[in-house]
Amino acid sequence: MRLNRPSIGAALGLLAVILAFRSSLSAQDAPSLPLSEEDELYYLLFGEAPLAEFPEDMLLVAGISIECPPSLEESFVLSFSEGIRVGGEMRARELDVLIKKAQERMSLSNMFYSSSASYERLETDAGEDGLIAVRVLIRASEGFWWGFGFSPWDLSIAYRNLGGAGKDLGATLGLNSQALSYLDMSISNGPFYLAAEAGHGVTRRESRIDPSYLYEELKLSSEMGIKIGDDVKLGVALGYLAFRSPDEYFLYPGYEPPSASDLALLGLSGRVSSLIGAGLRVSIGSYSFLKRGGVKAMSQLGLDALSSSFGGWEIAPRAAGLFQLRLDAPALLRLSLRERITYLPRTADAGIPQALWASAGEMRRSSALPAGELASLSRVSLDLDRVAAISLGFAELGIVPELFYELGSVKRSDYGGEARFQQDIGFLLKIVASMPIGRTFAFGVALGLEGESDSRIDFVFEVQ
Repeated sequence: MRLNRPSIGAALGLLAVILAFRSSLSAQDAPSLPLSEEDELYYLLFGEAPLAEFPEDMLLVAGISIECPPSLEESFVLSFSEGIRVGGEMRARELDVLIKKAQERMSLSNMFYSSSASYERLETDAGEDGLIAVRVLIRASEGFWWGFGFSPWDLSIAYRNLGGAGKDLGATLGLNSQALSYLDMSISNGPFYLAAEAGHGVTRRESRIDPSYLYEELKLSSEMGIKIGDDVKLGVALGYLAFRSPDEYFLYPGYEPPSASDLALLGLSGRVSSLIGAGLRVSIGSYSFLKRGGVKAMSQLGLDALSSSFGGWEIAPRAAGLFQLRLDAPALLRLSLRERITYLPRTADAGIPQALWASAGEMRRSSALPAGELASLSRVSLDLDRVAAISLGFAELGIVPELFYELGSVKRSDYGGEARFQQDIGFLLKIVASMPIGRTFAFGVALGLEGESDSRIDFVFEVQ
């Protein structure tokens, strides 16, 4: 087809507009490596290097280029491209899948303001076998790596990029608790992970059934395991706990300590007792509120053996499970289900303090139900994707309303073995902040349905 002069002028004008738009992008978004003339035109038009023209093309990964600031280790950024290596041979469609997985891992990590993964064809073939040589390009910018939390008497702070390799170091300082925590989800950028925590705390625990008491603990815990792909983790946990019930604490003036017999029922005394626990952890599935579309599911299971000096070192088993499911409907509705169950028999015989028993109200707020040997909590919530957005310039806030229903149940042998139930319904207005804030703030109310005379309204504030 022959183009007349006006058509040529319009095409050149359109190309000039595209060039001006692309040149306005930041330097971190533009490739620094030389592209072929065809790939350069493709980049100008679509903002990324083109994939292979034919899915069945055989490719050779001739090189991997990492572009990141000095605050990030190149090996850490490279670890997101699992399955891609220099010298690897595969079909174009297979490399496309690995590239998309690398992009998704980087996006869901919340470690970078911006990130991308792509590849470009090189000018020449790799050899006589006709393989097409490509170079993989992985780019990552800095991110907001600080995290904060608070309670009435404590302040927590965490840094998520220790050593430029995505390691997490956290500290809590306050009058109620003091703690240090460390998390390395990829030791030496490999499949093994390590988590450790040391902390001390004093809390006052209240119940409508049991006497109120002060609980003080010194905790040391660790977990080490291996990641199998993106969706399976296997770990071994080991922990030590020293605990007691002090007679007084300056934050709780006027407190009357329970009698020695009441403390014994709670698995406590005024003296320091010890507890040792060891167990296995299994996690299957991936779950992220950042990843939209379809069905997301995740399940966790922990099996432990606990033994306390307060109970003469008798061994008590414990099983705890968590299941989460989310369905993203086409009409922007999101239906979520969360189920948690904990089974800890022989708590009294083994001297396990009541503070470690399962409770059906721990998810959202303190529960009117006692803790027990068997506890479960089910939560169903329905929310919209986003009803409004507010731009702050450096971040965006989304407004998300949510309705929820919770059903908790607890069984205790020392109260006749009968099950006790708790129901809550409520409404939340969630403010979802994009990176670099990366947090969700929820405000709302919850109505507790415990019978006509015991119904109550709680104000809810959450930070996720």
